[in-house]
Amino acid sequence: MVQTQQDIAVCAEKFSSIRCRAISVQSMSDKVIALFELTVQGDEVKVVDERHYKLVPADRIDPAALRAYRNVSAK
Repeated sequence: MVQTQQDIAVCAEKFSSIRCRAISVQSMSDKVIALFELTVQGDEVKVVDERHYKLVPADRIDPAALRAYRNVSAK
């Protein structure tokens, strides 16, 4: 919690013209990771969003999903 608060404070100080998006990662079972977007409200760290992803070898990524990701990333 302290690290997240410090990271957000440093980001706000150094990059005041952009919105800070603090991200945390947690390993789960079976090659799944959870990504959390965090924010500070008062003295508490709150989860803004949580997403789970399964890590797979590159050759197992669906080509259509990869194209869709590239299109979203390019915007």
